[in-house]
Amino acid sequence: MPWRRATATCNRLDNTNSRRLFTVNNYPDASLISNMDQFDDGGTASYHALILGLEKPLSRGVSASTNYTWSHCIGDPPVGNSPGGAGVGLVDPTNRRQDRSNCVSSEIGGFFSSDRRHIFNFTVVGAAPRFEDRALRTVVTGWQAAGIYRVQSAPWLTVTMMPPDRQLSGTNNTTPTQRPLQVLPDTLCAHPTSSCWLNPAAFALPALGTLSAMNRGNVPGPSFWQIDLALSRTFRITERQKLQVRGEALNFTNSFRAGVPLPSSSAGSPGVSLALGALNFGQITSALDPRIVQLAMKYVF
Repeated sequence: MPWRRATATCNRLDNTNSRRLFTVNNYPDASLISNMDQFDDGGTASYHALILGLEKPLSRGVSASTNYTWSHCIGDPPVGNSPGGAGVGLVDPTNRRQDRSNCVSSEIGGFFSSDRRHIFNFTVVGAAPRFEDRALRTVVTGWQAAGIYRVQSAPWLTVTMMPPDRQLSGTNNTTPTQRPLQVLPDTLCAHPTSSCWLNPAAFALPALGTLSAMNRGNVPGPSFWQIDLALSRTFRITERQKLQVRGEALNFTNSFRAGVPLPSSSAGSPGVSLALGALNFGQITSALDPRIVQLAMKYVF
């Protein structure tokens, strides 16, 4: 995080370096030092959850299970620079609670919301019955179908603003990290779509030299849902030899869902432009995978 301390001189965009801690204290070669990390063990987090589940054992060729999780996680940033890139740190270095909000997780591609209030999963497996008719038994009996329906409520996003440094703290000059003011209670567009998810009118730039009270991770992003189906059968050739065939359809309905798909290092991001002042601010800029069909065959001997 940038080391800085206020002096008698008013903060201005052109005197950032002269306000850094090592410069104020006349540290040798202070002009050669850029950013330094600061570590502390003052972070805390709390997690509360309710998990419900229901299962139907296999009977008459059908089994099913469902589970629902309600949870809420609140915590400080997991690492010092989670509100932004290296050399950024907390928006107020003397008050880490200013960044305390809905939990985020630290991953290779960045920091992503790990506070999902609602998660629902439903799985069903069905096997075709054994028909007496020989033709039906040959064609239908032995096939097994499975389906999974998954729903997750919206991740929580952090809205930032484009440079320059409004806070006059020496940050936000290259990477958007500082947060704007929230001036409307509802941050979403009247009818959220991919071209208008966040309402730009819901935010405003803070006055120069002031700190926004807007927390990180408090703006809802697009929710997630998906239906996956699988169909399989094992054909016995001899007592020891058999042929297994399987087909799968991921995102069976070929529905649009916002986000960054794997294997991108940014997978987990909601795919929404979050920097106020950007031309595409508030728009959904990427989507998860379309329908993917996979076919497989295995010979066992």
